Amino acid sequence: MEKLVHSASQDTTIELGRKFSEFLQPGYVVVLTGELGAGKTTFTKGIAEGLGITSTVTSPTFVISKEYRTSRGFDLIHIDAYRLQGSTDIQDLGVEGTINNAVVIAEWGKGLFETLGNLINVEIQIEDEQSRLFKFSSSVVNLESLSL
Repeated sequence: MEKLVHSASQDTTIELGRKFSEFLQPGYVVVLTGELGAGKTTFTKGIAEGLGITSTVTSPTFVISKEYRTSRGFDLIHIDAYRLQGSTDIQDLGVEGTINNAVVIAEWGKGLFETLGNLINVEIQIEDEQSRLFKFSSSVVNLESLSL
């Protein structure tokens, strides 16, 4: 199933992340795909806010992975997979051992995280300077109840 959602601004993208967070539960892996500046980290900030995370969420580009505790009692693992080479790098992160107690958000994670959990792909396309098109898809998670 595929669901398309338009965002007209950064504030709308954050709100979209907040709404999307209501759908998430431990064991979900969200792979974010999009060009530089598409809004992957902005969307993740909204997810974090929706999950009750009060820490400032920033891109994990230099540290590769950041972990946050949600108010719902599980962790959010935010990964920048741009420099990861394959399954050995994923194993080194230790995500496999914690996936049942966490939601994983993997920027640039396409081709690396598909076998870890209940996969949701989110492709973000730049439409213009402010507008984005979000394409949500999954072959293992029923997105019909996702109200965005």
